[in-house]
Amino acid sequence: MDIQNKWGSNAGYVVVRSGQCAALAYFWNAKHSQHERGFGTGKAESADAASNIALRDARNQIAFGGNTKLVRYDCQK
Repeated sequence: MDIQNKWGSNAGYVVVRSGQCAALAYFWNAKHSQHERGFGTGKAESADAASNIALRDARNQIAFGGNTKLVRYDCQK
């Protein structure tokens, strides 16, 4: 599984790939980011799993409020 991420103090994103599928999740308006914590430790076996991991990892970065959204979900045939 390939995970790309970029975290700031109150916004960031994570991309998780599984085979030909990818999921992108991001967070914003966070009062505090936990970007020093570990993330992306799961293995995506399917497109659904990739989406779940992306959302989980984005949500895990928010300590005190904020928003998360799954914004992209692609599977190349």
